Amino acid sequence: MSNIAYIDNKPFPVTDGETILEFVRRNRGRDLIPTLCQADNLENYGSCRICSVEVALKENGPSRIMASCHTPVTPGHYIYPSTDRITRLRRNIIELVLSEYPEASVTPDAGMLPTEFQSVVATTGVSHVRYPVSVAKHEKDMSHPYVWSDLSECIKCYRCVTVCEEIRVSSTGTSCPPIERAPRRRARPDRIEQRPVALGNVVAQRKRRARLEPDGDQHPIVLVIARR
Repeated sequence: MSNIAYIDNKPFPVTDGETILEFVRRNRGRDLIPTLCQADNLENYGSCRICSVEVALKENGPSRIMASCHTPVTPGHYIYPSTDRITRLRRNIIELVLSEYPEASVTPDAGMLPTEFQSVVATTGVSHVRYPVSVAKHEKDMSHPYVWSDLSECIKCYRCVTVCEEIRVSSTGTSCPPIERAPRRRARPDRIEQRPVALGNVVAQRKRRARLEPDGDQHPIVLVIARR
């Protein structure tokens, strides 16, 4: 088999070690597949499922929905990032998140750029929520030097947990505040996904756009702490 995979039936060369998300971004840009829990400088966790795509083994053949951020691309894969099925899935995920999210924070404040979450909400085109709405209120916690939390806007991406585990402690020696991660469920052996993923834990954002920089005292990481 040639070292080729397909995006919407168009062939592109595969690079060894790529995920489906990396493959699509390299060949078609970053906008085709929306993401929330994924960050380029963190290990992919597969929490939000917003990046899901359809994957088939032949052109327009039977397909399976997979999280593109941690599924390796394989030569011969036919990847469909924007089918009606995927569009409905993404909208349903966003609706579930919005059912526990403050309505006033769904759109940017005047004069402000949208957050990642606000951008994805706009991209998916969700105009109303079909689920019962229940929003918990929490006080903002800005006591930690690196992590500022607003649990009222938590959408359970676990990105803040991953930052604490992979970057902040190892790079500065400063521990993060206690954070609990929901238990992961292991994928079934007959599924192509080959690493633990969190199924049903959906999505999240950063409160503000902040880069992970080594001089954290000058550039604090502004994150939303995940909660159960």
